[in-house]
Amino acid sequence: KQWYQRRVRGTSKHSVQYLIEQGIDLNGVDVGVVGPATAVFMKEQWESMESVTIARNAKELCQELLEKFPSSKPWTFFKGEKSLETVPVTLSDNHVSCRCVTVYAVTVRSDMSGALSHLLEAEVFDFIVFFSPSGVEYTADVLNLHSGLIESAVFVAFGPSTANAVRSHFGENKKLGVCENPTPAGLVDVLQKIMG
Repeated sequence: KQWYQRRVRGTSKHSVQYLIEQGIDLNGVDVGVVGPATAVFMKEQWESMESVTIARNAKELCQELLEKFPSSKPWTFFKGEKSLETVPVTLSDNHVSCRCVTVYAVTVRSDMSGALSHLLEAEVFDFIVFFSPSGVEYTADVLNLHSGLIESAVFVAFGPSTANAVRSHFGENKKLGVCENPTPAGLVDVLQKIMG
């Protein structure tokens, strides 16, 4: 029996890709993920997973998993180096141990700052969409440097954690739409609401 034998939690396709590369077999394992796209990707790899719990964000996922599996058996959380502490803290608060395994790192393109500056100077944007808190962090300095060029743009965040990062880097008064569901359809819904 492997250390991940019964309960695994992943948040992204990057985490799943790591599991594939390591040859980890999740057939017969209870799995929890954020977002339906990640779940579909996992099901393509392992057709016989015991159960898959899908949620819109990490906090919701933890709540659903704790209701579904109230025992205190440990969970394994495959994560990126910049993952928030929502999962281990929530599980710990509920007396469930969590083994965190950092499986990927996001790197910034060396030419990102110059490329983004050039793009901002060449185009007018109605919307700027952020898919993760780290995406906000990596682009905030350049976007703030060009604040006059993006003043009328509405920012859209893929979920509440990303929305908090946007508010932190751009202020509470920035026009902001938040996707309730981290899917393309969720993004379309929030854009339609903003446009009226």
